[in-house]
Order: sequence, then C-alpha cells, then structure tokens
Amino acid sequence: MTNTSWSEKLQRLFARNRGARLGEATVVSRLVHARDQSRPHGLMLLMGADAGQTFYGRKQPGEVVHLDVFHEAGEVDHRQVAGALMGELGQEIGPDGRPLLDLFDLQTGTGGGRVTGDLTGGQKESLRRNHLNHVHLAGRLANEQLHLLGPLVRAVEEVILGAGLELRKIERIAHLRSGMAEGADLSPYSESGDSLLKEAGAPGREPTESLDRRPQGPASNGPGETPGRGQASASSGTGGQPTEAAIDQALAIVKKVGSPEELVRLLREGDRPEGWNLRQHPSGVHALNQLRELEEGGYLTRTLRGPVLTEEGRHLLQLLESHLRAIKQRFRKLVRRAPGTARLHRPGQAADERSINARSGPIRGAVPAQPGDWLGEIAVLETVRGAVTRAHLGALAQPGPVRLTLRREDVWIQQRASERPLHICILIDASASMAGRRIQAAKHLVRHLLSSTKDKLAVIAFQEREVKVHVPFTRDWAAVEAGLANVQPMGLTPLAHGLSESLALIAKARARRPLLLLITDGIPTVAKWGLDPLADGLKAARSLAEAGVPFGCIGLQPSRRYLADLCATANGTLHVVDELDANALVAIAHQERRKLARRLRQGMGARRAKSS
Repeated sequence: MTNTSWSEKLQRLFARNRGARLGEATVVSRLVHARDQSRPHGLMLLMGADAGQTFYGRKQPGEVVHLDVFHEAGEVDHRQVAGALMGELGQEIGPDGRPLLDLFDLQTGTGGGRVTGDLTGGQKESLRRNHLNHVHLAGRLANEQLHLLGPLVRAVEEVILGAGLELRKIERIAHLRSGMAEGADLSPYSESGDSLLKEAGAPGREPTESLDRRPQGPASNGPGETPGRGQASASSGTGGQPTEAAIDQALAIVKKVGSPEELVRLLREGDRPEGWNLRQHPSGVHALNQLRELEEGGYLTRTLRGPVLTEEGRHLLQLLESHLRAIKQRFRKLVRRAPGTARLHRPGQAADERSINARSGPIRGAVPAQPGDWLGEIAVLETVRGAVTRAHLGALAQPGPVRLTLRREDVWIQQRASERPLHICILIDASASMAGRRIQAAKHLVRHLLSSTKDKLAVIAFQEREVKVHVPFTRDWAAVEAGLANVQPMGLTPLAHGLSESLALIAKARARRPLLLLITDGIPTVAKWGLDPLADGLKAARSLAEAGVPFGCIGLQPSRRYLADLCATANGTLHVVDELDANALVAIAHQERRKLARRLRQGMGARRAKSS
C-alpha cells in the first residue's frame, strides 16, 4: 500500500472519529487512548474524548493527532527520540507555517516535552512510570500531511530497537462510543510545560493518555460473555425461589467480578443515589474493570452524576441478597472444578497431558461412582468392564445382538490414599500490568485450591515499592475472601521484596511441607538491596534455594530469559504460558502439588529404608 493510499484511508477513519494501527506496534488517532484491562494486548480509543480538547483545551476537535508506539518494558531516551525526529522531519512545515516539530510533544519513560524544546519536562514519577512500555507523541498534523506518519513512526521504532527493546504488538483496538466518564480526574497527569499545542487561556497539561491510562468509569464495547441488555432478568421462580436460569445468570457475572461477596458489595455501592465515587474508590483500577463487566452485562448505566444501577442491576442485587448462601455454595462448587488443560511452553519437553483433576497420592483401588458424585478421576478399566458386564447381562435377559453403550451407572472412580496437606504460598505480582483478567485468574487459583484441596494457603502480593501478606496460612474461606478483596493492581514490580517476605512467612509458620508459587507477567523493576532489581531478584531466589523451599514460577514468554535464570537460581521450575488465565494457573498448580507430593513420598520411603 502506498503512502498516499494509507494516508487517504486514515483521513476516512479520522472523519468517522476512529483510529488505526500502523504496523503492529503503533496506534494512531485523534482520540484519547486507554488501556483495555480485560485484554492485556488491547487498546481502547475513546470516541467521545478528542485528544486536543482533552489534553490541550483546544476549542475545535480533530486538530491533534495522537500516536503511541509500544515496546517491552524499559527506558527509551526521549532526547534520542527527539533527535531522530529532527533528523527525519526537521525541514517539514506545520499547518500554521512554523516548523512541524514545534507542534509535537513527546513522552517516554525518561521524560518529555516539546520535540524542539529543552526536553526537561515530563519528570513526574507517574508520567515516567506510565510510559515505560511505549513512546507517546501528540501534535498538529493536517490531513494532507498524514503521509509523514510513516517516517515519523520509523524513526521512533529505530530508537526503540537501538535501546535493545522489542516492539510489542497491539492485537486488538476497540472503539468506545461512550468516551470518558464526566468529571474524570486527570490531576495526576497535569503538568505545565513548553508545549505550543495549548489553546490560548487553556491550562497546561501533559498529553499522557496512553496504554496505562484508565478511563474513570466502565466502557462498553458491545456484547460480552455475560447476559446483557434485552436478556432475561435475574428473576425468581414461583414461591420466591430463584430459577436455575437466574442462578446461572448471577454466577456468570460473579465469575467476571470475582466472588459473590465482591459483587454484592459493588452493587450496594451503586444502589445509592449518588452511585459510585470512582475518584475515591478503594479498589482503584480493579473497580473500573468490575464496573465495565457490569455495564457490558446491562447492570449499570452512565448518567451525568456517574454510573448507577439499572433496573436489571437492582434485580440482581435483590437475588444475591435473598439467596446469598445458596449462591456462595454453588460458586464454591464452580471454582472447585478444574478447567481444561492449558498449553505450556517447555523447550524440549512436552506439556503434562494428564488430567489436572487428578489427585496426588498412590491409588489404593477403584469404587463405583455414587449418584451425585463429582467424577474427578475415572478408573477406565473398571468402567469399561462394568459397561460390558451390564450389556451381556441384558443380552441374556433379552436374546439378540449385544449393544455396548456407556451409562452413568457404569462409571468407577479412582480412590487415592490421602496426602498430608501442604502449605502453599501464592506470591502474586500485583503491579499495574496485572490489572484485569490476570489478577482475576490469580484470585481464582487461590479459591480453587482452597475448595479442592486440604492445603493451607497464604497470599502475598508485591507492588510499587512494598509487599503485603494479605492472607496468612489458613483454610478460612472468609479470611481468604477478605484478603483477596484487598489485592488491587498498581505501580511497579518489587520482586525481591516479595520473595524475601514469602520466605519469612514460611519460616514463621514453621511449614514442614511448603510450596511457593510465583505468578508474574514481567520482570522486577524495583531493587531491594542494591541498585539493580534483576540482581536483587536473583539474590532473593538464592535464599530460597539455601532454605530448600520448593519453588514454581508461572510467567509469560517475553520474560522467559530472566525467569529461567531466577528459577535455576532457586532450584525451582519455570512454567511459561500464553496468558495468565485460570486454565493455565490451575493446571500448573496441580502439577506442582503432584511433583512435591511424589518428592515427599520418596523421601519418606528412603528414610524408612534407611531406618530398617
């Protein structure tokens, strides 16, 4: 496609108030960009929020073009970006007759400002932290000059690659007609500078809307997976009892939000006349994701005073309050079931294909499955034998061809010797990039292990520059739910702090059968002892190895190299997955439990042999 053809295509898209992707790593529009928390590699373009009006107070929409070029987490020198742009476009003239780059601002993880200015701005910590994964550009560019975006993006990409960072593909762009909620608080992003894009009399503000900016309120992108507008409400059947459809509908949104308790608390907040106070909400970004799920399901709507419950939402709240105990019991059964096998990345080794429903412990026999039993681990030989026996006995009673079919009454299940419970510490990376479905998957794993095993569980989360024990070792469901409600993603990744605190908690609990599981989507960005967060993470891992604590790490492909070193240092196991979803986490957790149980049995057998 020629520069002319794709610039014409951009003109048509801009005229329709839409944006597009240039290459794989750049998104361009005249709108505000916001991170799609439910899809880690997605971006939302807010059609109701013009970039020039939002950030520069311009009177007319469509005057400012907004670009974000995404890369793996790391620092890109903003001065090098400015130099590359000057070398590529330094002779171009802008819409008002002055040099084009006088009308462009930039921001990276090291700073920002006007491309042709002194570049001493953008030093606020929130600005630099929010731009560690992309280069932001905003400027005046007429439609007939859109062909200049090609060399502009190419210059930026060359600086990123020269810094040793990989470009990151944006897999999905969603256009949201609802735009930003009224009264959105942009004060953390406000900063006066030398930008020439501000309208006369408009307050200065750094243009920081990007992948790490969250809209203040939920946004709908069309129908989601949960029941939505126009579908059956959560009504009750005869006699005040809820129908199965109503229960299923309630459980569907519970899975999206987290737990029945969390959903009730969220709906009660929205049932007040003033609705949700998003600026002061204690759950922060996590609450915005929850509200988005409610809006997609038709349970809330936007008003001038903010999001409030719809009639559908009030019906759902009434159902939950009237039948909370029954719904909680159904929810526990739901999370007890292990999902399907996840696809793991293991160089030179096939993924474990055994059912993740399999329990640890030696098999001691098979028994017929009773009506209502959960069919966790089927005894195949005994089940087939039962079906054959039934078929032949039927043929004796009614002579004729033998028809072999499998019925529920034929099923036998394995019985395993019970294992002594483990002490499992779940260490969760609660940095900003974990917001959305990743943190929900980690919480689901905790609930699943609590309901499907006899292990004691602890939950530790690390974020920004601190680490917190949200759940000490326990089997108390209420205590676990209270702790999980306080795990809210934000900030940086202090991995060394998390590993050290986990080791201290295991030692304090005197856990004789501990297992530490780390869930992370990146690499450490905060040091603990020195100046290098990566080296400090390896130092903390060395302490795990010295203490003999079994360790498993679940991470993503881009961080494989560092996490492999971390696990090798800790004598642990690395599991690399496509995405941190419930399927992957549950599968790996059961695999690690089985491996530890085998090791404990072998150690016990060796000790018995030695004593005899």
